[in-house]
Amino acid sequence: MADEIAHDTEIGLTNEESQILHTYTSMMDGYAGSFARTRHPESETMFDQRALFDEKLKDHLHAIKKLCVIKRIPFYATFCVANNEEEGSVYVSDGYIPTANRIVLADDRFVRHVNVDAGFDTVPPRGPLHTESDSERRNKDS
Repeated sequence: MADEIAHDTEIGLTNEESQILHTYTSMMDGYAGSFARTRHPESETMFDQRALFDEKLKDHLHAIKKLCVIKRIPFYATFCVANNEEEGSVYVSDGYIPTANRIVLADDRFVRHVNVDAGFDTVPPRGPLHTESDSERRNKDS
């Protein structure tokens, strides 16, 4: 962990920020991707980290984008930089989108990500909903 903290300091994180990052990462590893279990007090939901984003993250995002453009690696990133009563949630998004750059993917999920970011609601696929009954499952297994 000392090597990780040294790297974090090189990219501009304080020791305290590095400790928070590694504690959070360790905690999330234990949740296997389920963020629904984490509840924060209401007072923690209001924040404004636009200055932090501009100072410490923006250049890294541009470096990632530059490399992705050169290597033609599609990506899409969204950061919630502020959340308050006046503005609501404030997001910064950027990416290298495949359809806009003549990259054809077998399963292009980027369009859906961009649509959600633009305010479109997600809906389940159209068509009849089919569920197997217990008897259908038993007949198929035998």
